[in-house]
Amino acid sequence: MLADNRLKAFITHGGQNSLLEAAYAGVPLIIVPFFADQFHNGQSVKRQGFGYQLLRENINKDSMKKAIDIVLHDKK
Repeated sequence: MLADNRLKAFITHGGQNSLLEAAYAGVPLIIVPFFADQFHNGQSVKRQGFGYQLLRENINKDSMKKAIDIVLHDKK
């Protein structure tokens, strides 16, 4: 599904398999981590410029819109 050219972004918890699949397909990520390595993965994705990390305690309409706008329009 990630290889479908209609897909513009992938919202995920940030597990390793999700990262690998999205990187292979070239799809930017919005990571909402829940536990374990997902927090580190989200920070790494954001630092490297191919996604955005959004902590679940900060999710609301505005923060989700910001995350979507960043991954769809930031040409990093």
